[in-house]
Amino acid sequence: MVVATKTKQTITLPALHPGQQDIAESKARFKVVVCGRRYGKTTLGEWFCVKGALEDPGIYWWVGPNFPSINASGAWAMLKFLCRQIDGIAVKESDRSIIFPNGSEIWIKSADNPETLRGSKLKGVVLDEFAQTKETTWVDVLRPALTDWKGWALFIGTPAGRNWAFRLFERARLRSTWETWQKPTTDNPFIDPNEVDDARLDMSEESFAQEYLADFGASQYLVFPEINQAFHEWRGPVPEFISYHGGMDFGGDTIGAHASTVATAGRTRNDELIIIDAFEESGPNIAERQLHWVMERELEITKLRNFNQQRPVGPPLYLADKTQMVGIQFMKRMGLNVKPTKGGPDSVSEGIELMHRRFKLRPNVPRGMHTFVGTPEGLDGVGDRPRFFWLKGVPYVQEALERLRYPEPKGEDRVESKNHLKVKDDMFDAIRYLIEGVDRHLLGDPQKLYTIPSIV
Repeated sequence: MVVATKTKQTITLPALHPGQQDIAESKARFKVVVCGRRYGKTTLGEWFCVKGALEDPGIYWWVGPNFPSINASGAWAMLKFLCRQIDGIAVKESDRSIIFPNGSEIWIKSADNPETLRGSKLKGVVLDEFAQTKETTWVDVLRPALTDWKGWALFIGTPAGRNWAFRLFERARLRSTWETWQKPTTDNPFIDPNEVDDARLDMSEESFAQEYLADFGASQYLVFPEINQAFHEWRGPVPEFISYHGGMDFGGDTIGAHASTVATAGRTRNDELIIIDAFEESGPNIAERQLHWVMERELEITKLRNFNQQRPVGPPLYLADKTQMVGIQFMKRMGLNVKPTKGGPDSVSEGIELMHRRFKLRPNVPRGMHTFVGTPEGLDGVGDRPRFFWLKGVPYVQEALERLRYPEPKGEDRVESKNHLKVKDDMFDAIRYLIEGVDRHLLGDPQKLYTIPSIV
């Protein structure tokens, strides 16, 4: 495509294949493109960035999950190549920005620390591999940055299971200013279909569906396929709690380190755990920030106890990994009730089993036989319901549970692993410790639960 600038310069943008052209011609302000590998998403995103910067002066961002993934995509190299056709263009390698003669700017940004993205007013943003970024990057940071100029957003990427990207895709289908596309690799006419067929022979069906068909995926390798917002999000009034519990995981204080996480919950008379709030951050001074957040939540819990409780209830009991004694001792010195987990070689699998028992739907008891307190919207006391919920609006929890996966079996024997993939599992750990603090401490060792006594 040839674009003429206001200073009479003419540059050539990449030619779009028919599937890309369909997206380029859309009038939707927000475009969500879920596509297979080698579909041409990077070319499409570059086309939108450069065309926007030439025709509507302002600030445009290319946001990827982290700089290594951005480098691997080749986006920065191609943007420089395209823009150097323009006389007077300034390319700054130090901060990965391109300054146009008309005042426009294109910046390459990493989403690994969303807080560093606050403050700008954007005309447009491309979110590359958006399924691999945090939901808060879009909701709390980038969406507000588009408000002043009513800027546009282009979401591009391959699915990563049914995480927040899946929910965004589903919601976008129902909104008038949004449009969605699901594009398999074979929609790119420059890709040999025989190559795709050959790749299918070397991959599991789930991997092929995700990587080549842009399918959000089946649940066969999900650790918690039973998690469903319709059942696990508590939408009724906050009920009376008989106790408060929490789980903590301590991360590092450098950018890119494991996150520090906290999940705080109340337990009802019906043995339902409801997560009240959650914390997930990393970076400098993380211990102090985590402590500050916990102290603020304890004050909120005190107010909740005073307002909503019919009986005295103590402060939360937190559990944290027994190998993180430095963090545990720090929190205890600050006056928090923190205890170490039991640990052991099977502690993770045992914890997952406890979580499954909480998450799964169990037969409910009709109201005439049992009094339910704070029934979630849509669950009227009859039918199946879990024993684990999160309050509407609580961040991190649903995404953490939905993205946890087991590795795909390798080799002809295809022996499945019992260990989940250790990728962004910090919030999962906090929730696991929380549930262990309730069920292991109140009910006993999970290996001894629900055993059938011998008949003499």
